[in-house]
Amino acid sequence: MPFWRKKKKDDDFDPFDPFGFEGTFDTRIFEDMEKQMEEMMKSFNNPEFIKKLQEAGNKPVVSGFTIRMGPGGKVDFEQFGNVEPRGEKAVIKDEREPLVDVINKPHEITVIAELPGVDKREISLKVVGEKDVLSIHIPDKFSKKVKLPAKVKPKLARANYKNGVLEVNLTKEKVEEMKEKGEGIPVE
Repeated sequence: MPFWRKKKKDDDFDPFDPFGFEGTFDTRIFEDMEKQMEEMMKSFNNPEFIKKLQEAGNKPVVSGFTIRMGPGGKVDFEQFGNVEPRGEKAVIKDEREPLVDVINKPHEITVIAELPGVDKREISLKVVGEKDVLSIHIPDKFSKKVKLPAKVKPKLARANYKNGVLEVNLTKEKVEEMKEKGEGIPVE
């Protein structure tokens, strides 16, 4: 029985339901989260993956995830680190995916990425393609392609890097053709 369905005693404190709202919302959200977690853990509990970890030796292995609740109660997991689960197998990559947060405002999109130990001159940012993807790349350290929720105007983009945190502000556009090769964004 999942943890959110267990019967509580009057004196039990539940950190997932501190105010006693159990039964007042749709538990399918938690069921969906549980299924996605089980799928993700299959890769990490595989003996073949554990062998790859041992073979990696001194190579750092970083793996984590964020959980977000989207519109309509849809639960989204986003992974970061240098471990990429692939069904029953997992791959240890040379570059890590940084932890990234995308904030969708009415006229602007803000992308915040954690890039510890990076010099701002190493950071390469581009808005690429018709689907509007922000590409963050630091050779031999970090690499991430962030799908943006709307089309943006790359020429109006502003990026700031301070204390290991990159903040990219992108102005939304109505209709404008994008170059397939991408538009560079300078980092201040």
